[in-house]
Amino acid sequence: MANRKVTPLKDEPGTSLEDIQVELSNCIQAINNLSGKIDTLAKPTANDTSSLKDAVGKAAANEVRLLLEARQRKFEEEEEAAKARGEITQQEYFQTLTERYEEVLAKCIALADLHKKHWPGLVNKCEDTVKRVGEQSRKNSEAIIKIEDFVNRATGAQQTKCVPPPLPKDKAEVIPFLKQYLLYVIKRLCHSWHFRKFLHICMCTLSAVFLCALCIIANDNARLRTIEEKYVLLRDFSRLDDRTSQRADYIEWLYSDEDEHRQEIDKLWQQRQQRLNVFVKPNEQ
Repeated sequence: MANRKVTPLKDEPGTSLEDIQVELSNCIQAINNLSGKIDTLAKPTANDTSSLKDAVGKAAANEVRLLLEARQRKFEEEEEAAKARGEITQQEYFQTLTERYEEVLAKCIALADLHKKHWPGLVNKCEDTVKRVGEQSRKNSEAIIKIEDFVNRATGAQQTKCVPPPLPKDKAEVIPFLKQYLLYVIKRLCHSWHFRKFLHICMCTLSAVFLCALCIIANDNARLRTIEEKYVLLRDFSRLDDRTSQRADYIEWLYSDEDEHRQEIDKLWQQRQQRLNVFVKPNEQ
């Protein structure tokens, strides 16, 4: 009977009846001790009040100390196991996180101090620069308007003012704005004295170039006409001699298709150059 084991429920490990009896006896003894202490605490005497308080305080302190020591031992065991596995421990993780937090906090504090020190001055400088540029632009506009008024009064002509088109307010007005702005730029160029002078200089230069080219072409045409007349006379007189007429016909036939008879033409020119060289050498001697 003592060696029989109960059937475990689900996956619970089996326990013998002897172990159960031992545990029950221990529980009964602990309950009896606790009931005795409760009876003692329930009916204290006037003389035992201070000793009761001391006993309860010591017992509570001892239990807390034991609990803290057990937790500390558990933490140490977990850290040792993590170190053995090569992993970071919880204490090291908290320490690293604290260091990073302190580093980020220091950078944020430095950035805030920098912002407080330099940002107002930088904003003030930008505002002053914008004000100066705006004031100078306004002065330049007033000076230009005064000069235009003086020129108009001196010449007695009233020039139309070129006003830029307003900026587009939505996407549908972008293309019309570009067209109007292009016309505005053309009007500004046409009203510019310097641009008109530049166009005048360009037109005069082009006219001079065209005139020079026309003179060169006319001169070349006159020379070609003279050469053609000379060629006609030579061709007519060469017909009196059969040999000369055949050579002239041969040359004319070669030049009827220069690309095909390029070698023969080059050969004739080489022969002419050789005859000229032979003719020049005796004259030099």
